[in-house]
Amino acid sequence: MTNPLILNGQILINQRVKVYRNLRKKLFSVLDNKTRRLISYQDVLFLSDVEFKVQKAGQKRVRRDKQKNVHAYVIGNYMGNMAENIEINNLVYYNPYVTDTFVIANNNKPIFKAEKCYLINGMCFVEKC
Repeated sequence: MTNPLILNGQILINQRVKVYRNLRKKLFSVLDNKTRRLISYQDVLFLSDVEFKVQKAGQKRVRRDKQKNVHAYVIGNYMGNMAENIEINNLVYYNPYVTDTFVIANNNKPIFKAEKCYLINGMCFVEKC
């Protein structure tokens, strides 16, 4: 696992962050939830007290224009880049062309919140559903 790339800010344990998958850099972009400023790029993140948000206007634009834009986020408290004692068997995904919300891959049920979340290699896993 690599260390986070620190930009103009510093990412702190328990800091509330907003994360999206950066398709160009093939990493996760991490923003401060309050200021919405980019903090770092990371390939691995562990979050707690997680919310899955999709902005409907951005989703509508993607579907209309067939051009991707950032409109879906995983929001949570940053707990580092190592997940401890978490079963990561529940894959969560979002596809703006197919789903309206983030969904659990094995049953396609919408997911809006989770206790813990592990983001790795462009994928998102939750502990319990």
